[in-house]
Amino acid sequence: MLRSEPKQFQLVVDLVVWAFKHLRRDIAETGLNILLELVTNMENAAVTKASSFYQTFFMSLLLDLLEVFTDRFHKSGFTLHATILLKLFRIVASGSITVPLWQEGNFLDNQTYVHQRVVFQLRRSFQNLSRHQVEVFVTGLFKLHNYIDNFKQHLRDFLVELKEFNTEGDTDLFLEKPQKIKSENIYVEKIRSRERSRTSLH
Repeated sequence: MLRSEPKQFQLVVDLVVWAFKHLRRDIAETGLNILLELVTNMENAAVTKASSFYQTFFMSLLLDLLEVFTDRFHKSGFTLHATILLKLFRIVASGSITVPLWQEGNFLDNQTYVHQRVVFQLRRSFQNLSRHQVEVFVTGLFKLHNYIDNFKQHLRDFLVELKEFNTEGDTDLFLEKPQKIKSENIYVEKIRSRERSRTSLH
Protein backbone atom coordinates (compact mmCIF):
# COMPACT_ATOMS: atom_id res chain seq x y z
CA MET A 1 0.00 0.00 0.00
CA LEU A 2 2.82 2.41 0.83
CA ARG A 3 4.17 2.03 -2.72
CA SER A 4 0.85 2.97 -4.36
CA GLU A 5 0.52 5.97 -6.66
CA PRO A 6 -1.12 9.05 -5.07
CA LYS A 7 -4.48 8.52 -6.80
CA GLN A 8 -4.52 4.83 -5.88
CA PHE A 9 -3.57 5.65 -2.29
CA GLN A 10 -6.37 8.22 -2.10
CA LEU A 11 -8.81 5.56 -3.29
CA VAL A 12 -7.57 3.13 -0.64
CA VAL A 13 -8.00 5.71 2.12
CA ASP A 14 -11.48 6.59 0.86
CA LEU A 15 -12.44 2.92 0.94
CA VAL A 16 -11.09 2.54 4.46
CA VAL A 17 -13.17 5.51 5.64
CA TRP A 18 -16.24 4.16 3.88
CA ALA A 19 -15.68 0.82 5.61
CA PHE A 20 -15.23 2.05 9.19
CA LYS A 21 -18.27 4.31 8.82
CA HIS A 22 -20.41 1.40 7.64
CA LEU A 23 -23.26 0.28 9.87
CA ARG A 24 -22.49 -3.40 9.34
CA ARG A 25 -20.28 -4.43 12.21
CA ASP A 26 -18.02 -6.75 10.21
CA ILE A 27 -17.36 -4.16 7.51
CA ALA A 28 -16.70 -1.41 10.05
CA GLU A 29 -14.32 -3.65 11.98
CA THR A 30 -12.42 -4.51 8.81
CA GLY A 31 -12.04 -0.81 8.01
CA LEU A 32 -10.78 -0.06 11.51
CA ASN A 33 -8.24 -2.88 11.40
CA ILE A 34 -6.91 -1.66 8.06
CA LEU A 35 -6.71 1.89 9.42
CA LEU A 36 -4.82 0.65 12.48
CA GLU A 37 -2.35 -1.18 10.25
CA LEU A 38 -1.97 1.86 8.03
CA VAL A 39 -1.25 4.22 10.94
CA THR A 40 1.20 1.71 12.44
CA ASN A 41 3.01 1.41 9.12
CA MET A 42 3.29 5.16 8.84
CA GLU A 43 4.93 5.34 12.25
CA ASN A 44 7.73 3.21 10.81
CA ALA A 45 7.78 4.64 7.28
CA ALA A 46 10.41 6.90 5.78
CA VAL A 47 10.03 10.53 6.86
CA THR A 48 9.17 11.76 3.36
CA LYS A 49 6.44 9.17 2.88
CA ALA A 50 5.02 9.62 6.37
CA SER A 51 5.04 13.42 6.09
CA SER A 52 3.11 13.31 2.83
CA PHE A 53 0.55 10.97 4.38
CA TYR A 54 0.12 13.08 7.50
CA GLN A 55 -0.29 16.33 5.57
CA THR A 56 -2.86 14.82 3.24
CA PHE A 57 -4.86 12.51 5.48
CA PHE A 58 -4.14 12.96 9.18
CA MET A 59 -6.79 15.54 10.11
CA SER A 60 -9.54 14.11 7.93
CA LEU A 61 -8.97 10.60 9.31
CA LEU A 62 -8.89 11.88 12.88
CA LEU A 63 -12.12 13.83 12.50
CA ASP A 64 -13.86 10.97 10.69
CA LEU A 65 -12.81 8.58 13.43
CA LEU A 66 -14.07 10.93 16.14
CA GLU A 67 -17.37 11.09 14.28
CA VAL A 68 -17.91 7.33 14.39
CA PHE A 69 -16.54 7.07 17.94
CA THR A 70 -19.32 9.39 19.14
CA ASP A 71 -22.01 7.57 17.15
CA ARG A 72 -23.88 4.99 19.26
CA PHE A 73 -24.47 2.85 16.16
CA HIS A 74 -20.70 2.20 16.14
CA LYS A 75 -20.32 1.42 19.84
CA SER A 76 -19.10 -2.14 19.09
CA GLY A 77 -15.92 -0.65 17.64
CA PHE A 78 -15.00 1.15 20.86
CA THR A 79 -11.79 -0.80 21.57
CA LEU A 80 -10.43 -0.24 18.07
CA HIS A 81 -11.55 3.40 18.12
CA ALA A 82 -9.64 3.90 21.36
CA THR A 83 -6.52 2.13 20.11
CA ILE A 84 -6.34 4.18 16.92
CA LEU A 85 -7.20 7.48 18.58
CA LEU A 86 -4.48 6.90 21.16
CA LYS A 87 -1.95 6.32 18.37
CA LEU A 88 -3.01 9.45 16.50
CA PHE A 89 -2.82 11.69 19.54
CA ARG A 90 0.48 10.15 20.59
CA ILE A 91 1.93 10.83 17.14
CA VAL A 92 1.00 14.50 17.41
CA ALA A 93 1.99 14.93 21.05
CA SER A 94 5.39 13.32 20.51
CA GLY A 95 6.30 15.73 17.73
CA SER A 96 6.76 12.88 15.26
CA ILE A 97 5.04 14.90 12.54
CA THR A 98 7.63 17.37 11.35
CA VAL A 99 5.50 19.13 8.73
CA PRO A 100 2.62 21.54 9.49
CA LEU A 101 -0.81 19.96 9.39
CA TRP A 102 -2.62 23.23 8.78
CA GLN A 103 -3.09 24.89 5.39
CA GLU A 104 -4.35 28.27 6.56
CA GLY A 105 -3.59 30.47 9.54
CA ASN A 106 -0.66 30.47 11.94
CA PHE A 107 -0.23 28.01 14.81
CA LEU A 108 2.52 27.46 17.32
CA ASP A 109 2.80 23.77 16.45
CA ASN A 110 0.79 20.77 15.28
CA GLN A 111 -0.42 19.96 18.78
CA THR A 112 -1.93 23.43 19.13
CA TYR A 113 -3.58 23.16 15.74
CA VAL A 114 -5.01 19.68 16.31
CA HIS A 115 -6.25 20.67 19.76
CA GLN A 116 -8.09 23.72 18.42
CA ARG A 117 -9.47 21.89 15.39
CA VAL A 118 -10.83 18.99 17.43
CA VAL A 119 -12.38 21.33 20.00
CA PHE A 120 -14.06 23.27 17.20
CA GLN A 121 -15.38 20.12 15.54
CA LEU A 122 -16.76 18.63 18.75
CA ARG A 123 -18.40 21.88 19.84
CA ARG A 124 -20.07 22.19 16.46
CA SER A 125 -21.31 18.60 16.60
CA PHE A 126 -22.42 18.64 20.25
CA GLN A 127 -23.77 22.05 21.12
CA ASN A 128 -25.14 20.75 24.42
CA LEU A 129 -21.58 20.63 25.76
CA SER A 130 -19.80 23.67 27.14
CA ARG A 131 -16.45 24.78 25.82
CA HIS A 132 -14.91 23.82 29.14
CA GLN A 133 -16.20 20.24 28.89
CA VAL A 134 -14.77 19.86 25.41
CA GLU A 135 -11.44 21.49 26.35
CA VAL A 136 -11.04 19.11 29.30
CA PHE A 137 -11.76 16.13 27.06
CA VAL A 138 -9.34 17.10 24.29
CA THR A 139 -6.60 18.05 26.73
CA GLY A 140 -6.98 14.62 28.32
CA LEU A 141 -6.55 12.91 24.95
CA PHE A 142 -3.12 14.49 24.66
CA LYS A 143 -2.14 13.87 28.30
CA LEU A 144 -3.21 10.22 28.47
CA HIS A 145 -1.74 8.88 25.25
CA ASN A 146 0.75 6.71 27.14
CA TYR A 147 -1.87 5.06 29.36
CA ILE A 148 -4.29 2.92 27.36
CA ASP A 149 -6.62 2.02 30.26
CA ASN A 150 -6.86 5.61 31.44
CA PHE A 151 -7.31 6.75 27.86
CA LYS A 152 -10.23 4.35 27.36
CA GLN A 153 -11.87 5.45 30.59
CA HIS A 154 -11.50 9.06 29.51
CA LEU A 155 -13.30 8.21 26.25
CA ARG A 156 -16.06 6.36 28.13
CA ASP A 157 -16.61 9.30 30.45
CA PHE A 158 -16.96 11.63 27.49
CA LEU A 159 -19.55 9.38 25.85
CA VAL A 160 -21.55 9.43 29.06
CA GLU A 161 -21.42 13.23 29.05
CA LEU A 162 -22.80 13.26 25.52
CA LYS A 163 -25.87 11.43 26.84
CA GLU A 164 -25.65 9.35 23.68
CA PHE A 165 -24.72 6.30 25.72
CA ASN A 166 -25.70 4.80 29.05
CA THR A 167 -23.93 2.31 31.28
CA GLU A 168 -26.81 -0.16 31.26
CA GLY A 169 -27.58 -0.43 27.56
CA ASP A 170 -24.14 0.12 26.05
CA THR A 171 -22.27 -2.85 27.44
CA ASP A 172 -19.82 -2.89 24.51
CA LEU A 173 -18.10 0.08 26.12
CA PHE A 174 -17.48 -1.83 29.32
CA LEU A 175 -16.38 -5.27 28.16
CA GLU A 176 -12.90 -4.62 29.46
CA LYS A 177 -12.59 -3.88 33.15
CA PRO A 178 -10.65 -0.62 33.32
CA GLN A 179 -7.87 -0.22 35.85
CA LYS A 180 -8.32 2.29 38.63
CA ILE A 181 -7.66 5.77 37.32
CA LYS A 182 -4.56 7.28 38.89
CA SER A 183 -5.26 10.05 41.36
CA GLU A 184 -2.96 12.44 39.53
CA ASN A 185 -5.08 12.22 36.40
CA ILE A 186 -6.86 15.53 37.00
CA TYR A 187 -8.55 15.48 33.62
CA VAL A 188 -10.53 12.33 34.23
CA GLU A 189 -11.18 13.29 37.84
CA LYS A 190 -12.67 16.63 36.78
CA ILE A 191 -15.18 14.86 34.58
CA ARG A 192 -16.08 12.36 37.30
CA SER A 193 -16.45 15.12 39.87
CA ARG A 194 -18.89 16.99 37.66
CA GLU A 195 -20.91 13.83 37.11
CA ARG A 196 -21.13 13.21 40.87
CA SER A 197 -22.22 16.80 41.45
CA ARG A 198 -24.94 16.51 38.86
CA THR A 199 -26.20 13.27 40.40
CA SER A 200 -26.39 14.80 43.88
CA LEU A 201 -28.56 17.62 42.55
CA HIS A 202 -31.23 15.23 41.27
